Amino acid sequence: MEHITLKYIGPVNPVYRTGAKRQKSNASIYVKELTNEEKIKVETATKSTNAFTKDRANILLLSSMGFFAKQIAEKLSCEERKVRS
Repeated sequence: MEHITLKYIGPVNPVYRTGAKRQKSNASIYVKELTNEEKIKVETATKSTNAFTKDRANILLLSSMGFFAKQIAEKLSCEERKVRS
C-alpha cells in the first residue's frame, strides 16, 4: 500500500468573493484555484479510507467549484461549521 502526502491547500490563502446577492460583510470564502496536479491529488484523496481525509477532500473539491459553505454542508450531510473550519 502506497501512502501519499497531500499538501495542505485549505484556507491558507482564502479567496474572498462578494457578489451582487452577498453584499454583506460576511463574504463567501473559497479555497484557492486548484492546479491540475492538486486537483488530481484531491480527487484521489476522496477515495481514501480515512474519513477525515475523505471529507476534507470533498469539501475542498466542492469549494473549488464555487459552492457556498451551506451548499457543501447540505451535499455532504454535515454541519456548516465543519465545512468552514
